[in-house]
Amino acid sequence: MLVFTASEVEIATLAAGINPGFAGLLGGMTGGIAQAYATMGELSFTSQILEFSGQLRGRVHSNNILCRFYDMYEDS
Repeated sequence: MLVFTASEVEIATLAAGINPGFAGLLGGMTGGIAQAYATMGELSFTSQILEFSGQLRGRVHSNNILCRFYDMYEDS
């Protein structure tokens, strides 16, 4: 994720005539942000659901992540 986003941003900024050093810096920062929000957010959310579902043992009727999320949402 990071490499693809960073290279695309760098190519676009170089085509716009921006300094190559700044284009690389901007590409790296954008790639890091994209990876953090697109990948790690989902994994953290899923692990939180799995951890919290251990507290709902008697009430969880399905192994579906969305059902577990709904049960967690009802409790809060």
